[in-house]
Amino acid sequence: MPSKQMSEIYLENLQESSKEEQVYELASMFFSPSEIAYYVGLDCDEFIENIKYSKHDAYADAYRRGVMDTRIKLRFDTKRFALSGSPEAVNSMKDYHSKQSISEII
Repeated sequence: MPSKQMSEIYLENLQESSKEEQVYELASMFFSPSEIAYYVGLDCDEFIENIKYSKHDAYADAYRRGVMDTRIKLRFDTKRFALSGSPEAVNSMKDYHSKQSISEII
């Protein structure tokens, strides 16, 4: 019997998770809100409205946490590579800094 691929194991674990955990995991991989709503079985329009208007419900909060957690991890790795001398990572960090500076004055 062939061994299962990591992706198969991940999918099985995802399917056994709660809806909130599924939303978090899928959001952390940057699936769109409509894709997540379809997979998890949520009302798509309501889910998107809750995200868009920062309404606090468990699924919208799980979505925001999933996206932010991955963004933080990626930003951390980019910073680490920039400090190690990667020109691409340095440029990315400069872009992040510029966007942060702009958003602080808007």
